[in-house]
Amino acid sequence: MFNKVYNLDNQELDNLILNNTGCKFIKSFVNKDKIIKLQKKILQFIHDNNLYYYVKNNKDLQRHNFYLNCEQKVINNYHSMKYNKKCIINVRGNEHGNSDTNLLDFFNPHIIFKDLIGSLINKLFLIKLLKNLTGKNWKLDRINLYINISVINTRNYHIDTKYDYIKIFIPLTNIKDIDDGPFSYILNSHLNKSLTNNNYINFYPINIGDIVIAYQNGFHRGLPQKKDRIRIVLVYGFKLL
Repeated sequence: MFNKVYNLDNQELDNLILNNTGCKFIKSFVNKDKIIKLQKKILQFIHDNNLYYYVKNNKDLQRHNFYLNCEQKVINNYHSMKYNKKCIINVRGNEHGNSDTNLLDFFNPHIIFKDLIGSLINKLFLIKLLKNLTGKNWKLDRINLYINISVINTRNYHIDTKYDYIKIFIPLTNIKDIDDGPFSYILNSHLNKSLTNNNYINFYPINIGDIVIAYQNGFHRGLPQKKDRIRIVLVYGFKLL
């Protein structure tokens, strides 16, 4: 696991780690107090709107700024989730062979949690970070929020794209061990597109404040959780200019 603290003022830029392996861990990158405030707001939002009642009963729920998409009939494609004026909370379970069942995937969570997400980290700072790490120019494509509670059957190793695309994962809960369902990545697989070929499989237990950066054209997955474990992760997606 890579645990070097990254400083944008550091002239010893270790971009080869990310470009060569496809994944990088950075410790103590985001303000913990701001993360805890956002975490509490998210959990309160789930409680106040009784989201898991609707998830359990497979019922959609619509409010002025969000749509809980359980049935996937009204909103049934990626484009309508990504570009909707509301935050679409997609309940997974049918897209990938019934894996990731009941994972809540918030598209554009900043519509609901605007001030808290906006103050968490500056997107221009992230773009500069990626420029320094990769030597390439990036732009923010989208923001998602993943909430896993007892998601015991997750999607296997997969790639999201065939072209360069990077996600920055910011945990809003401590992911202490393998039972919490940490992010896992097959190193170098973004280059050789292979699940084998002597690649190393890393998984990333990670604390609030740390981040993981990963090329999404490499093989990765979220590992299964044990029952009653919770994982909340804010995800920034970047594509090349």
